[in-house]
Amino acid sequence: MRKPRAAVGSGHRKQAASQEGRQKHAKNNSQAKPSACDET
Repeated sequence: MRKPRAAVGSGHRKQAASQEGRQKHAKNNSQAKPSACDET
């Protein structure tokens, strides 16, 4: 019970963080890329 629970929690946490981080990174990259390109 403890092992599967940790695995599921870790997997769920990793997936959620990956999705949130990916979206945040994409937004940051999208905003920073055009800004830097335009400024440069």
